[in-house]
Amino acid sequence: MALTKVSTPGIKDEAITLAKLLHGDSNNNGKFLRANNGADPTFETVNTDLVSDTSPQLGGDLDVNTNNILFGDSASSSDDRLKFGAGTDLSIYHDGTDSIIQGGDPTVIRSNLLLLKNFDNSESYIRCYNNGAVELYHDNSKKINTGSKGAAITGGLLIYTDSTITGTPLKYLYGHDGNDLKNGLTIQGNKAGLELIGTASGDHSASVLLRNLNDGFALINNNDQNRLEIKHFTATSDNFNAHGNGNNISTLKISATFNENGSVDLYNNNTKRFETAGHGAKVSGYLTQTAPVGFCAYRYDTGTANEYPLENGQGNVMQQTYFGASALQDAKGQLTTHTEFNNNGAGGSCFSHNGTKFTAPIAGVYQLSFHISLYVVGTVGSDNSVTWGYYKNQSSYPHGWTSHYSGLNMVQSTPWVLKEGSTNLTDAYEIASPSHSCIMSLAANDEIQIGWSNMSIKLGIRSFTFSGFLIG
Repeated sequence: MALTKVSTPGIKDEAITLAKLLHGDSNNNGKFLRANNGADPTFETVNTDLVSDTSPQLGGDLDVNTNNILFGDSASSSDDRLKFGAGTDLSIYHDGTDSIIQGGDPTVIRSNLLLLKNFDNSESYIRCYNNGAVELYHDNSKKINTGSKGAAITGGLLIYTDSTITGTPLKYLYGHDGNDLKNGLTIQGNKAGLELIGTASGDHSASVLLRNLNDGFALINNNDQNRLEIKHFTATSDNFNAHGNGNNISTLKISATFNENGSVDLYNNNTKRFETAGHGAKVSGYLTQTAPVGFCAYRYDTGTANEYPLENGQGNVMQQTYFGASALQDAKGQLTTHTEFNNNGAGGSCFSHNGTKFTAPIAGVYQLSFHISLYVVGTVGSDNSVTWGYYKNQSSYPHGWTSHYSGLNMVQSTPWVLKEGSTNLTDAYEIASPSHSCIMSLAANDEIQIGWSNMSIKLGIRSFTFSGFLIG
C-alpha cells in the first residue's frame, strides 16, 4: 500500500536536507524563493533600486542612523522639495538663492515660545511668548513690545504719510532723528497731522499732557464748557486726572482757556486777568510795561540864569516856529533837563534834549501832551492870541497854521497882570499856561515837536512839560 500522508511526527530528524529542496544554482545567487499561488515556487530577485522605484513607501519610521537627508537646489515644484499635505500644501526647499518654507492659507507655526533668530544664534529678531508679549528687535535691541494694554516703543517713532514731504526738513533735537537720543514722535509728509478724537460728552473728551515725573501742563478738550483748557497740575498718586476738579492731585490751576465762538482768557495764579472780547480786550487789574515806549521831559526856570525867551539870534520875536528850530535863540538853561522813561525803561534814547523832540521808535498810536508856563519878555502891546500845537517832521501838523484852528492845536489868548505902579510888561506877573493833549498815529522814526504861530509879543518859557507814550 502506497504512503499517501506523512504526519509531522513521522518525519525523521534531519531527514530533509538542502539537496532534497529546490534551491537553484549559481545563477540564482541573491534571489529568494517565491510562492506562486499553488504553482511551483520560483526564484525572484530582490529590487533594492529606490531611484527607479516611482512609488516607494515606508512600513515604519525612518531612522537616518546619524546621517543626513540631502536635497539639491529645487528648480521646480517637481524636484528637490520636502512636501506635506494632500495637495503638497507645505513645501520646504532651497532654490539656489533662498531657503523657502511655502505653505497654504493659513500656515501655522505652533509653540509656547517662538523665537526668530540670526544664523549664528547670537541675535533675536522676534520673540513670542505664550500668554505674553511679542517683541520686535533691531540689532538685538528690543524696540517694540506688546502688552496687556497695547504696545510700548523703545526709542523714537517716525510715521510717513502717503504723500512725501517736499524738501529736506532740519532735524529737531528731540525728534525721531535728533541727536539727543531722546527720540520722539515725528510725522512726516506733504500734509502731516495728529488727531485725537473723543466722545462729545463730559468735561474730558480728549487731552494731551506735557509733564515731568509728577507735575506739568494738561491740554484738555472740555466738551461741557465748549472750550480748550490749559491747566497746571501736580499729581500725588497713580490714576490722576486734571479735568474738572481733578483727582489724585495737590495742585490744579487754569492757565488759559479758548472758548468756542468766544474769548481767549489768560489767568494768573488761577485768577482771570486778560480776556479778549468783540470790541478788543478786557484786563482785570492793571497793566505793567516792562519796556514802555514813551517819555516825560520837563524844564523849569529858577531865575535869569535859566531864562528862555522865544526869540532869534537878533533878539526879535519868533512869530511861528517850533522848539528845537535852528533859528531859535538857545536857552540860557537847557529847555529840558530830565526824561523819566522811554522805549527801554531807562530814559533818554527816544527824546532829544537838544532838539526837544520825541522820535517814535516804532509805528503805532501815541498819546502826546504838553504844558507850558509863559512870561512876557520886555515889551508892550495889546492882546496876543497864540496858536500852540504839534510839528511832525518839522512841519506844522496836521495843517499849515495860517489861522487859528482847533483839534490838534489850541489858541492861547495872552492877558497879563502888571505889577503895582508898572506900565511895562517886563514887570508883569506870569500870565499864561497853554496845555494840550492828543492821540495821533505815527510811523517809525516820525519826529514830534511843540510849535506855535501868531506870536506878536515876545514870550518866554518859565516851565515846560512834554510827554507821550505808545497806546498800541
